[in-house]
Amino acid sequence: TMKISATELKNRLGRYLDAAEQEPVSIQKSGREKAVLMSYSHYQALLKASMHQPPQQPSTPSMSSPERFL
Repeated sequence: TMKISATELKNRLGRYLDAAEQEPVSIQKSGREKAVLMSYSHYQALLKASMHQPPQQPSTPSMSSPERFL
């Protein structure tokens, strides 16, 4: 996966749209992963694959669940 900054993406969007056809492009802002740019066909494949997966139930409450406040 190619990693770039949000500024680099802004300055060279066309280049990274083309690159995303070959591999996902990870976009960082302030040194943190924020988003992934990928081809539409890759996105469609992920959606299709996720529809064939049974829903996952968390085994333990996550930190964002209401139970953490109890």
